[in-house]
Amino acid sequence: MFSVDAMQNGTFVVHFEFPPQYPFKAPNISFVTRIYHPNVRKETGEICNDLINEGWSPTLNVKHCINVLYNMMQHPDADHPLEVDIATQLVEKPKDFEKTAIKWTKEYACRS
Repeated sequence: MFSVDAMQNGTFVVHFEFPPQYPFKAPNISFVTRIYHPNVRKETGEICNDLINEGWSPTLNVKHCINVLYNMMQHPDADHPLEVDIATQLVEKPKDFEKTAIKWTKEYACRS
């Protein structure tokens, strides 16, 4: 449904904020780099909290969070979006979604 090629040439900076209750409470995670994705707020970079919080336990760690983020980038969830317009485009016009995601990656993601 979605090709990760749209974001493969970018470097995305992600901010982790650890609450005092960590590891009993999951960290808050947001993208610093703008990203065109249905599960990330365009303006704030906030990711869908359910992605990290669902099933969280003290045995999970940053590696788990990075794996969740990587999976989220590979498989955007149009069924539970933070950005409805992007999710609609992903479902109805996937080629347009990919084109816009590539454009945002070129525009906002740091090059390595």
